[in-house]
Amino acid sequence: MDKNNSENITENIKIKFTKIKQIRNKIKEKFICIQKVKNGIKENYFNYIKKEQNDFFGLDSFHFQNKVLDLEFNNMMKLYQFIDNRIYGDYYKLFSQIEIFSKKNLKQKQYEKIKELKNIEKYPIYRDLEQFKCYDFDTINNIHQDIIVIIASIKDLYKDNEKLIKEDMKNLSTGLNIDNYIINSQYKNMVLLTTNNKFESYLQVYHKYHYDLLFKFREKLALCYQHINHNPNDERFFNEGSDNSSVTENMEDELLNAQFSVTPVNNSRKHSSVDLFFSENKTIIEEQNEIIEDNQHKELEKKELEEKQMAERFMNVFEKNEVIDYNNQDNMEPIKNEDENGEFIEHSSKKKRKKRNKKNN
Repeated sequence: MDKNNSENITENIKIKFTKIKQIRNKIKEKFICIQKVKNGIKENYFNYIKKEQNDFFGLDSFHFQNKVLDLEFNNMMKLYQFIDNRIYGDYYKLFSQIEIFSKKNLKQKQYEKIKELKNIEKYPIYRDLEQFKCYDFDTINNIHQDIIVIIASIKDLYKDNEKLIKEDMKNLSTGLNIDNYIINSQYKNMVLLTTNNKFESYLQVYHKYHYDLLFKFREKLALCYQHINHNPNDERFFNEGSDNSSVTENMEDELLNAQFSVTPVNNSRKHSSVDLFFSENKTIIEEQNEIIEDNQHKELEKKELEEKQMAERFMNVFEKNEVIDYNNQDNMEPIKNEDENGEFIEHSSKKKRKKRNKKNN
């Protein structure tokens, strides 16, 4: 299939891989700079050896410096090969999954139509035990391009299947009993789309991981270069604000890190895979949470209503008791209380006090 189909893939994927290639080029350039400095120091060491034929004691520290540089350089190169090996391994495993899925779920004609699927045989087999095996970046770039083309081609096949399903639905209206056939076709096509989207999401996540690994490695390499190329008269190592180019580069790196930090997982609030099955924008989890919140709100309202009714009943009973108590005040027996002298005083009703006052008068 023509590679122009890769235009169907979002530009975001291609831009991110371009950034990965750019940072790899910067790493290669820094390795070349370190190699030049290392060769220069080694050349000076040989010159001093030629000058001093008898006593080499004074050059022991210089010899050790060369050994440290060689060891550090070799370790950095080994770490870079380890990262590069992993990048190829991720793409190769993803390509293998796509090829197996396509062979199983596509029709023979559809499978043969995507010629890039056959390229899996051309690429070196990745083995997890060969962690430091070097793979040419052209090979990594080609396998990445094939993955993009295959994902785009499967999207086109999904659209073609949708057209065929619509034609079958028209035949359904003529009285043909092909309901289950259409349901099965819709299911297969939906599996094709969602699985293809899964592979595309894997690719985006790999971009994030690979950029993060290469970015951190480039920082380590830059620090290594500063250590071996340290010039006491160079103001860059004493005045952090003097190097404007490094500040600009750091700002660009921060922007790139922000771009690569977005993946289909942490961006699922905006774009949910559930939308492929339902027309609503809300996810199942959000809908369940809304139902739970509605139930809790209803229970709270019900509880408040019950408390309000209970309070009203209590007030009604309280008012009735007050009326009964007021009507029965005349028949109340005297209540005995103690006065200041400790003697008991009887409190009778209002009518008895009035009669007592009349007698006294």
